[in-house]
Amino acid sequence: MNRLTRILTILFVLFVLAGNAQNACADTFDMTWSGLYGTGSAVVTATSEGGGQFLLSSVVGTQAGLSLTLLPPGAYGSNGNFIYPGLNPQLDFLGIAFTDGSFDYNIFFDTAPGTLVYRECISSDTACENHGDGVELESFVITRPTSGVPEPSSALLLVAGMFGLVGVARRRRAL
Repeated sequence: MNRLTRILTILFVLFVLAGNAQNACADTFDMTWSGLYGTGSAVVTATSEGGGQFLLSSVVGTQAGLSLTLLPPGAYGSNGNFIYPGLNPQLDFLGIAFTDGSFDYNIFFDTAPGTLVYRECISSDTACENHGDGVELESFVITRPTSGVPEPSSALLLVAGMFGLVGVARRRRAL
């Protein structure tokens, strides 16, 4: 196999890989909120479940100055621990649940007709069992941090371009 054939084969493989590469997708989200039970912020880690749905696997943050620990799905307020990143990341109506060691909390998206607000429940308030009414949060924001890591297809395209430049340089030198 001559050198040109090897280079063309490598380029072909790179283009096939680039065409099949999945977009790079951050698996962390920043959340901030404030409400009756205090101000909180957290970085949550999530794993894609497909269909634009991510399951939270950990939370690192605080509410009212106390460290938070993620509760498993269904542990409090029928939480599902799902996040939907999309253009405007949001939680679902089951929300996420975490504990500060003393109280359990559930933050959820209330989709009842005419509401579309985020609410929070705390385990010390029996009205919040199985969502109940919950207390409307003053603010709730989810953002997806930007990543400095390029998409796999962009990196492969860059490598393919470099191979092309090397080939052109060698060809000019050979003339």
